[in-house]
Amino acid sequence: MSCKKKYYPVFSWRIGSQLFVFICDFKLIKEAFQSQTFADRPNVSFINIFGEQDAGVLVSNGIHWHTIRKFTLRHLRDLGMGKSKIVSSVQHEANELVKVMKKQSGKVAHVPHEISTANY
Repeated sequence: MSCKKKYYPVFSWRIGSQLFVFICDFKLIKEAFQSQTFADRPNVSFINIFGEQDAGVLVSNGIHWHTIRKFTLRHLRDLGMGKSKIVSSVQHEANELVKVMKKQSGKVAHVPHEISTANY
């Protein structure tokens, strides 16, 4: 059963101290995103534990978000994003990561160093 049939097109859900509003109708979503009221990302406390509020593309808003997004996309394109050569590189890195994680399989272990830093 879809959320629209069960809860109507708009419903809210409180998780801890945060109030989340869900919109289940395409026309209402489109209208909401055209409104300046919904332009910024919410201040969600569990995201703030990772650092400052403007610390990246996923958390920032407005001009700061636009600048970071533009910078990130430009550099990802320079590194080959959208080109077929990057696919083999990503697959190779993923296979190497799987090998490292298989070595730790079944044991209590720290997060592998290969996840937290880029190895060159």
